[in-house]
Amino acid sequence: MDIKQILPGYGVTSQLDITDLSELAALGYRSVINYRPDDEEPGQPKSDDLLAEAKRLNLEYMHLPISGMDLPDEPDIRSFGKTLDALPEPVLGFCRTGARAVRLWSVANAGKHQVDDIVAAVENAGYQIDDLKPRLNQLAETSATETAADS
Repeated sequence: MDIKQILPGYGVTSQLDITDLSELAALGYRSVINYRPDDEEPGQPKSDDLLAEAKRLNLEYMHLPISGMDLPDEPDIRSFGKTLDALPEPVLGFCRTGARAVRLWSVANAGKHQVDDIVAAVENAGYQIDDLKPRLNQLAETSATETAADS
């Protein structure tokens, strides 16, 4: 397991095995997000099996199956952001390579963190999201407009 820390409270890794969950608990992780659909690849653990082991270890577990690099629409991103904020930290997101987990965290946090800070955190972890910058900027602007309207 090669965990890449994005910011304090959120890390990413590639596919987990059921036995990895006990190591995560020992490392102090409190929540796990699985971004992979079941049967995306032969031999990957089923989400229900990961959930059962996470419960046994008192880890929060969330299954948010996203195919490939497709990102959800804005309402779903905002909903995911609220769910992510409610999970006990630290949180570990995983997918096949970690890239999907990074991308979803990035769009969910546009408006909560400066876009340049998001990009820098992701790059420091070894991932590139240059193609997401326009969308991150748009999400951040929408968030700022909504915040101003709520005031």
